[in-house]
Amino acid sequence: MSDSISKGRPSPLPATVADLMAHRNKIAPPNLNDNVERLYLELYPSVDFQRLLDAVYSEDAKEGSLYADDLLAAKMLREHAEGPGNDPYVSGKKLATIVRALHTVLARYDLTRKARAQKVGSVSVPDAA
Repeated sequence: MSDSISKGRPSPLPATVADLMAHRNKIAPPNLNDNVERLYLELYPSVDFQRLLDAVYSEDAKEGSLYADDLLAAKMLREHAEGPGNDPYVSGKKLATIVRALHTVLARYDLTRKARAQKVGSVSVPDAA
């Protein structure tokens, strides 16, 4: 009985990436996290910037506090956003807002302080608690 019912054929998958992009429903504009990520990647080569993000314990933080180091890193990001090729969207944000976006960016790369504190080399070691 199933032989008498013919199934419709779906349209073929797009052949190229350009054809695929033509099917994209909605391209969202970059959000704050995306803008902060771009600035983060631009600042990443800076030894001073990396030093602010390196510590996973307050006693190792440049300013003696992970929170303080996060604020200084956010300040560097905001100042960079104010510079050449500036990003007025990020440069107009409060430091606390940029810190939260920075934490999201670090999570995208699995480089949050918590994730790094739980690793020995490249192996995750869960909390003993």
